[in-house]
Amino acid sequence: LETLAKRVLKHLKARKASVDIILMEEKELGALKKRFGLHKKGKRPDVLAFPEPRRFPHPEKKRKRPLGEVYLNRDLEKGEMKRLEFLLIHGILHLLGFSHDKKRDILRMEKLERKLIKLFHQ
Repeated sequence: LETLAKRVLKHLKARKASVDIILMEEKELGALKKRFGLHKKGKRPDVLAFPEPRRFPHPEKKRKRPLGEVYLNRDLEKGEMKRLEFLLIHGILHLLGFSHDKKRDILRMEKLERKLIKLFHQ
C-alpha cells in the first residue's frame, strides 16, 4: 500500500507530499466514522481520510509535505487487496481536494480512480 501511495502521488505530481496509511479493525473504523457522522447504516466501513492542516508544523519531515491520513478497514485485507488499493487511491484523492459533493465532482473523481487503478494494475 505504501508503494502504491508513492506511485499515485508521483503520477499526480504531488512528489513532495506524503500520506500516512492507518489500517484499522472494521469495528474501530466504524466507530470513528460514526463519531464524525460519516457512517452510513448498513454499509461496511471501508475508508476515511483526514487532511493535514496546511500550516501544521512537522519538523520531523523536512522534505515531504504531509497531506493527511487515510484510514482503511484492515479486515478487507483478507482476499480483497485490490479493494484496499482502490480505497487508498480514493482516500488520497480526497486529501488532494477531490470530492463527491456534486455529480460533476463524482464523475471526475471516478474517472481518475479508474485511470489510476488501470495504470497500476496492468
